[in-house]
Amino acid sequence: SQALLLLNSPVVQDRITNTNAKVAALATQVSSGAITKTEAVQSLFRTALSREADADELLMYIDLIDLAPNVTEGLQDAAAATIGVVEFGVH
Repeated sequence: SQALLLLNSPVVQDRITNTNAKVAALATQVSSGAITKTEAVQSLFRTALSREADADELLMYIDLIDLAPNVTEGLQDAAAATIGVVEFGVH
């Protein structure tokens, strides 16, 4: 229940969807070809969890991004998923 409260928090939602925030910057970089989706996912993991994503996590998150209507929404979904993992609350 704490994860849902955190994810539904206006502060967290703003951090995920704000056009001036990290997720939007990563989406712009991916869309322009400056970085890959893998690099964007690793950046999200380093920021939220202080570690790199493993191979399975990378595949799952890239699939999540690819299923979204666009890169921005995909990375927003990935950021929300990262915040929702159990170890986020530990760090």
